[in-house]
Amino acid sequence: MIYLEELHKDTMTTKLAADFLPQRVFTSDEVKARYGVSDHAAWQLVLYAKRRGQIGSVRKGLYFVVPPGDDPATYRPDPYLVAAKAAPAGVLAYHSALDLHGVAHSAFHEVAVAVPTWRRPFPVGDIQIRFVVAPTGFGCQTLSREGVPINVTDRERTLVDGCDRPHYSGGLEEFLRSVEGFPSVDHRRVLDYVRRYPRKSVTAKVGWVLDWFVEQWGFPDDVRRELQTLRPQGAVIFEPSPRKRLAGEWGVLVPRSLEARLG
Repeated sequence: MIYLEELHKDTMTTKLAADFLPQRVFTSDEVKARYGVSDHAAWQLVLYAKRRGQIGSVRKGLYFVVPPGDDPATYRPDPYLVAAKAAPAGVLAYHSALDLHGVAHSAFHEVAVAVPTWRRPFPVGDIQIRFVVAPTGFGCQTLSREGVPINVTDRERTLVDGCDRPHYSGGLEEFLRSVEGFPSVDHRRVLDYVRRYPRKSVTAKVGWVLDWFVEQWGFPDDVRRELQTLRPQGAVIFEPSPRKRLAGEWGVLVPRSLEARLG
């Protein structure tokens, strides 16, 4: 182990900022591992770099590089990169995935990360990073954000997640307006993901959404039949609303005003 007193501070903080600039966001553990320094030396190095305006702090142990030429007083890191670094075992999901796939209808001041176990939310500027306990072992892909690879739910998993818990996707209307941007979906992949969900109510919701977009995406007969056999027998509420109607063959209750709002 070596300590910061043995290092030239200016050289090391400049090197730290340059080394971590490609990944934008980093942790104190990464500082220790990269330079082979002690906890105390890593803390000193980060503190001095912060004083020089080369890096900023999101919270204890989680930092970001201020790009050269940006004002450290006003620069804010990309919240998706912060969320991905804060939960490396998680996957960006729900409305965040809609946004990262380029189809989100509206801006959202929350980043959602599916994680295996509950974690406390925290802010990045005016954006809230929220962790949602949900499956993380399937339906994921890697996308690039500012040149940094991040783990995101794929198109079909994003669709099923939004059916399961639409409030994390901005509500049913926002969800439907957003997924309309998907030019196509893999129906058999959707079916595979539905089978993995513990809540069978998602089956009816997915079937109803696939019917809603049948002219755009199609709906293979064998997938339709399989979803019909999997769905629960009783009515399923898609989204809480004081005025609901039973929609189609799937036994799904949707807000009565939904079709009028969607035009």
